[in-house]
Amino acid sequence: MWSICDHCARWNLVPSEDRGAQVGRLERIARDRGKLLSATENVALLEVPGGELVRIGRAHLAEAAWWRYGKELQSRRNNYERPGKRIAGYAFGAVALITDGLGLADLSLGIGWGDSPLADILRYRHFGWAAWYGRKDCPFCGSTLRALRYDVSWWTFLLPSEDNRVRLGVPCPRCDPWTPEKVFQLEADEAESVLRRILAYQHITGAS
Repeated sequence: MWSICDHCARWNLVPSEDRGAQVGRLERIARDRGKLLSATENVALLEVPGGELVRIGRAHLAEAAWWRYGKELQSRRNNYERPGKRIAGYAFGAVALITDGLGLADLSLGIGWGDSPLADILRYRHFGWAAWYGRKDCPFCGSTLRALRYDVSWWTFLLPSEDNRVRLGVPCPRCDPWTPEKVFQLEADEAESVLRRILAYQHITGAS
């Protein structure tokens, strides 16, 4: 069971101790006083006294994900395509290119000028250059990871976990990067936080 913020439209998990009673109450409200506004196969939006209610049945992952993240992705796409955003991004990129030519480049700034420079520029301005800072040692070669750069975060991957907690693998640059066992490992809340930042970074352009 989730509550949806009126301001940012983010979904927030209701504490487990309150969930049982709240679900029963909302079921009665939906049945007796709900007015259907929109629905897909397994998800429905109802108007109820005091607000709106999203009711989820046996929804497939894609269907539930669109209801939960669709507006956010559309908002990111609209924001990305704003003329002012593009002008500011390219102005920032022009300054970076000039300083690079003068030998004064910011080494933490990674922009793929031949692919999608605007997205990379906006990513850097919004997120900075690193998704994680700390200290992790490679269990094979002993090298130390002190920061996870966003521009190499595309190579991170989820690791199997026996306790259903998030485990994230970061390939070691000194070992064979294609060997899954030779990785730095981030675990539990730390890994979940990093994964959220990486996904937001990679999907800054949103979706239509």
